[in-house]
Amino acid sequence: MHIALLTGGISPERPISLRSNEWLQTFLKETKHTYDVYDIPEEIDEFLSRYQSYDQVIPYLHGRYGEDGAITGLCESLGLRYVGSPSTTHALCIDKFHTNCVVEHLGIVHVPKSWVPGIHVPKMLGFSEETISPTKTDTLPAPVIVKPNCGGSTVATNKASTIQKLFTSIEEVYQNTSALTAKNIGTLGAVGSKKSFLRHFPDYTDRPIVQEYIEGEEYTVGVVGPNSNPEVLPIMQIVNIKAELFDWQEKYESDGSNEIFAEHLSEHLRTELSSISKKIYTQLGCRGVARIDYRVRGNEIFFLEVNTFPGATTASFIPKMWRKTGRSMGDFMEMLLSA
Repeated sequence: MHIALLTGGISPERPISLRSNEWLQTFLKETKHTYDVYDIPEEIDEFLSRYQSYDQVIPYLHGRYGEDGAITGLCESLGLRYVGSPSTTHALCIDKFHTNCVVEHLGIVHVPKSWVPGIHVPKMLGFSEETISPTKTDTLPAPVIVKPNCGGSTVATNKASTIQKLFTSIEEVYQNTSALTAKNIGTLGAVGSKKSFLRHFPDYTDRPIVQEYIEGEEYTVGVVGPNSNPEVLPIMQIVNIKAELFDWQEKYESDGSNEIFAEHLSEHLRTELSSISKKIYTQLGCRGVARIDYRVRGNEIFFLEVNTFPGATTASFIPKMWRKTGRSMGDFMEMLLSA
């Protein structure tokens, strides 16, 4: 097959998209398929002028304007086959708050309480909306996690135990996601034709989500294959984190010693995590590959989020899980292309 590999994007996760792209090219070289690479949106016109020559598209862009279904929606409009979940699934899963609402409705796993500022009264914090003020320094009833609602890679992610920290963390989400995206747009606009993309992306500031912090062990489950018959890969755990959170440095710049295969898991928990992950993958319409994150507190399993285009770098979980099964990354690419 002749494949178009789409990468880049403008989200704060653009550097990870480019890293994933480099490794996907390495994996594709283990197959007999040919491919061309396009940095989106800089090379979108070139791709559109040649799209009919491709048998399939791998639209591997992390974050908004990529993992949110924008690129897969384009492929659908053009009548192109593509790797991964449908655009509607991407659009749902990138929105952590609404994904939590849907998964909670399934009734198969615990879901942390969540609050998106401006949407509803944050009863989870133990305060009425009127009593919350950025000038207050009161300790919260319980710690919370603040992060971009539609972002990943632990960008602008903080743990807050006071109202003051809560509000500074919320502001960091607004400022950080806006600044990083604007920087990416500016860089693209300075390349080649000097074309500016600012007018095409008027809304690139992500909104924050505030979630109750769940004490416990963190696990991640890879699920691959067709929606009707998915396969659960070996489960991994995140341990021995040097920082308080599994941040950007720990994810992409560490030696990976804090990411281990969960050999110690009881058969009950392993079965539960696998069963829950299969159901979420199927019910949310996932296809090809997804990674689902959880916190486990005793025998209680808490759902965190679904990644519909999980990282594909050497530091990423999915390649490690896949290789653990004894298969090559060439086999992984063939699976993606046929799912």
